[in-house]
Amino acid sequence: MKIVVMSCIPAFPTHEGNRSRILALTRAIRDLGHELFFVVLPTEIINPYDREAHVAEFGAGNFVELSDERPSPWDPHFLRRAFLRLRRKAGHVLRLPGRFYEPLDVSYRQGWTAQLAELHRRTGFDAAMVEYVFHSAALAAFPPGVRKVIDTHDAFADRHKPYVTKGLAGGYWLSLRAADENRGFRRADTILAIQEQEAEIFRRQLGEDPRNPAIVVVNHFLDLSARPVENHSPCRALFLGTDNSSNTLSIRAFVDHVLPLVLARLPQFRLVLAGNICRAVGDHPAIDRLGRVERVIDAFEQAPVLVNPMLVGTGINIKILDGMAAGVPIVSTDTGARGLPDAFRTSVLVVPEQDRQGFADRLVALMGDEALRRELGRKAREDAVLWNERQKAGLRAALGA
Repeated sequence: MKIVVMSCIPAFPTHEGNRSRILALTRAIRDLGHELFFVVLPTEIINPYDREAHVAEFGAGNFVELSDERPSPWDPHFLRRAFLRLRRKAGHVLRLPGRFYEPLDVSYRQGWTAQLAELHRRTGFDAAMVEYVFHSAALAAFPPGVRKVIDTHDAFADRHKPYVTKGLAGGYWLSLRAADENRGFRRADTILAIQEQEAEIFRRQLGEDPRNPAIVVVNHFLDLSARPVENHSPCRALFLGTDNSSNTLSIRAFVDHVLPLVLARLPQFRLVLAGNICRAVGDHPAIDRLGRVERVIDAFEQAPVLVNPMLVGTGINIKILDGMAAGVPIVSTDTGARGLPDAFRTSVLVVPEQDRQGFADRLVALMGDEALRRELGRKAREDAVLWNERQKAGLRAALGA
């Protein structure tokens, strides 16, 4: 099959979870024997963007950049965006109930449709996949007979609510009304949910309607190309991620409330930070910073335990999957372990979100037992292999291949 994947998020540089998913998903499609074309939808969120790496990955003939013609100030798209921004600001000032919501197609440029239709005319795709429901309008460029798929990444209906509850005014990116998300879903033949809980949410939200797409669970594919961690002796644990609001809130709470409990019993313990999250935490004698790392496994080799003290978020937490692939044990809040099926929790020690003492107790006990860390690491890697096989089966079903 010839398959086109359209994305406003680039695959390179691969320093965020959604980029990792997109890269791994495109590789999995090719591993199934399909020819893949990758199309960049040029929005303001695409940077930073490594064009050369994309060409090397997908091939010059299979990597497509749509025209990045910026609308003039009088372009209808520009005027609509400006009006919506003003309306949102006014809504926040006046505290109107709809102030958190965006329209479904707020960032879709109508000029893309003609470009995508011309690409299909020249190439003849069997399936078209778009990343995120808010760009589902791209599927209109492809005629009946082309299998249409939305890779959802997350549930966006009322996405702001858990963030606002935690006191975070932003960080949720974009929130849709359920009716708008449903309208986007019904543009596709199949939607990919990244966990069974979200698949069930989508089923309930869509209700009974003959226009509804099929819902298939295809979670993140894990990169198992590197050998798992072998040295489990360092008394260090890793937290990795970007400096988004949910990561920042969670790691600061860990540093303020859990880390002192750990250090009181384990003074030699070190917390290692990797990624842009390093910028969000102040200096501390027990914290080391790696900054961005080229390979996640390099960070785990320095700190072979994952701490995942998340307090808010949606979708499955990619940190846990990275830990499984690296073959390391994991201590996580129940919020951080959301979406991970029980069958894949053999290496994960789960603690209730607000049980700070319990989190510290689990971490200290784990650090004091190298044999246990090694055994849990072995189970983590075994789970990672089985995990990828399950995702491949779901992907085959989604593509009808």
